[in-house]
Amino acid sequence: MEGKVNGQRDLGLDLLRILSMLMIFGMHLLYQGGAFAAAKEGSAVWVTMVVLESLFFSSVNCFALISGYVLCRSRFKMMRVLRFWAQVWFYSVLLTLIRLAIDPSGVTVSEILGSLFPILRGRLWYASSYVGLLFLIPFVNRLLRSMNKRQHLVFLCVLLLLFSVLMTLSVDDPFGINYSGHSTPWLLVLYVVGAYLKCYPPNWTRRQCAWGALIALFLTAASKVCLFWMTRRILGHAQGLGVLVREVSPTVVIIALCLFWIFRGIRVRNAFLQRVIPKFGPLAFAVYAIHLQPLLWDAMRGSFAFLAQHGVLFLLAGNFGLSVLATAVGMAIDLLRQQLFRILHVEAGLLRLSEGLQFLWNRAVGRLLNS
Repeated sequence: MEGKVNGQRDLGLDLLRILSMLMIFGMHLLYQGGAFAAAKEGSAVWVTMVVLESLFFSSVNCFALISGYVLCRSRFKMMRVLRFWAQVWFYSVLLTLIRLAIDPSGVTVSEILGSLFPILRGRLWYASSYVGLLFLIPFVNRLLRSMNKRQHLVFLCVLLLLFSVLMTLSVDDPFGINYSGHSTPWLLVLYVVGAYLKCYPPNWTRRQCAWGALIALFLTAASKVCLFWMTRRILGHAQGLGVLVREVSPTVVIIALCLFWIFRGIRVRNAFLQRVIPKFGPLAFAVYAIHLQPLLWDAMRGSFAFLAQHGVLFLLAGNFGLSVLATAVGMAIDLLRQQLFRILHVEAGLLRLSEGLQFLWNRAVGRLLNS
């Protein structure tokens, strides 16, 4: 999953992975952590949280755009699926065992089954959706290779019209991609967009993208604030505030696109950072896989309400500091997990298993795609 610029790894995309994970954890501090619930609606702290969440919602979209950009010209590798699956399974089982040791009565049968089959039971929506995407990528890539630039552009515009614009205008889920886009089809839409950026790079400057992101961020946040005041005045209570504040929103998609293009191709001249960034960028997902396990997710519930109780600067500093800390700890844990996998020869076992499954895949599917 490594994007390259002029034959070298694109460190900007690794930085974007890390930033996206910071935003994901920051979002969870606001919601699961209880900061949003503790803030007085309409206050300066509340408005600041609205701006933050409007930005943070672009994080998952950034991950999907990166996937399209770096995988659109690659071949299907079963090892990629197995390595991802093993990482999710490891943290799911490990943290469930820890929870069993701490509070056996608090662990349900459903939770145990979820830990053993985290992908199939949808314990982590992004992990399940991403595995689905990985198996569809060979077919999508074959389709995209058959298209010229105009056809590809029209295709992605139709996808965005259906699954972003019309989904935002709808009060329901007419196309079955989940109201917020937590699904394989939505990741697939963004994959197609990311692939277009790879195949036909636009002439956007970073300055243009920065302005585009700021304008889209303003529109997203302003929509929620305005709807809050309007519905309160007309209906007597706040309603329908999240029209634009969700992953499928056109303005949130624009934020993600602009962030992606700002970070793409960033040049890092420091030799130390050139060595470090490629090692830590791929570790970003582990932070998600760790802190969304029930043990830690339940512990987060309401534990960070204090972020909303000491003013805007405290909120910003606290959210950023805690997100950096959690991301650093999660990455460090995943480094240890990688070492453990090497010691236990898990990687070697996955490689042998992937060779057999890859052979079966090539026999069953590969020939059709290459014919």
